[in-house]
This record gives sequence, structure tokens and C-alpha cells, in this order.
Amino acid sequence: MQKQTSRQLQAQKTKRKIYNAATDLFSRHGFDNTTIEDISRKAGVSVGAFYHYYPSKSEIYSELYKKIDVFYENTIEAQLVEEDFYDNVIIFFRHYAAYNSVRGTDAVKQLFNTLSVLFLDKERYMYRLLLEIIKRGEAKNQLTKDMTVNEIEEFLLVVARGVIYDWLLHEGDYDLEERMVKYISEMRHIFVL
Repeated sequence: MQKQTSRQLQAQKTKRKIYNAATDLFSRHGFDNTTIEDISRKAGVSVGAFYHYYPSKSEIYSELYKKIDVFYENTIEAQLVEEDFYDNVIIFFRHYAAYNSVRGTDAVKQLFNTLSVLFLDKERYMYRLLLEIIKRGEAKNQLTKDMTVNEIEEFLLVVARGVIYDWLLHEGDYDLEERMVKYISEMRHIFVL
């Protein structure tokens, strides 16, 4: 691996400052109430520097989603067990809840809006991993034939998003991880043999 120059290290530091400033302001004031000028001021950079690293505020959202995909690739995949579809689904969604819970309701509210089209991007690592879990269960004859693997994936994701949305509506006043496992467990009879 090639050693980074001081200029490259400074560029990474500046981008990280912009990202941190933006996510802090989004969580405190909301996405719509935060301007690029606000972000630049908080990060201590010019508006031009902001645009050098991010073409828009929405690109910072994209980076938030990329972080959860990296988390799943680096952390969750290694925890999955080969034997049981159901155990893997619980592991997958327990961590999804924990990831959101750690970020807190203010930050997660910024992700759960109708502009978040990245929820629909089935090429994201997180979604490909879930589909792989379901396909493994199908290959081991652990799933009902009443639903396709894609229908099971969509079903689970809609339930999980619903649980998170409810948690946001209640301002995080219950344990999201516990509630997620409860609801995903309740769905077991629908698609597990």
C-alpha cells in the first residue's frame, strides 16, 4: 500500500470535518433547515471547499448509507452461522437495530424521509447480504415455497423499517434492538418451515 502524502491526509481530514459538521447539524436542526453555508461555517471551510468534496448536501446522506454497508461487510458477515436461516436473520436485524439505536433518533430521522432513495438500492451490500442469507435458507429447504426469496427479503425489510419508524415516532422511548428481534421473530411462521 502506497503511503499517503500530507496533502492527501489533509484532504481526508477536511472531508471528515465537513461530514461531521453536516451530520451534527442535520441531527440538531434537520436536513432542510441546514444550509451548505451552515455546514461550511461549522467545519471551518469555505463553501467552495464544501463543493470540492460534496456536490450537494444529499451526497452526505449517501455517505451515511455507505457506512452501514461497510459495517455489515466488515462486522456482521463474519457473525453469521451457516446452519440456520432464522438465526442469521435475527443477527442481521439485531445489528440493524443496534446500528440505528447508537446513532440516536435525531440522526436516524434524517435518514427516514421520502428523499432516501438509497433504501431502494438493492445493489447495496447490506441488501445483497440479506438476500444471500435468504438464498442459503432456501437451499437448505428451511423456507416455505409460498414466497420467493425476493418477496421474503422485501417483507423483512418493510417490517424492520416499520419498527424503526415506530421507534422514531416514540422518540426512542423503548429498546429498539429488543423490539426489532420481537417483531422479526413474530414473522418467522410466515416463511420458515
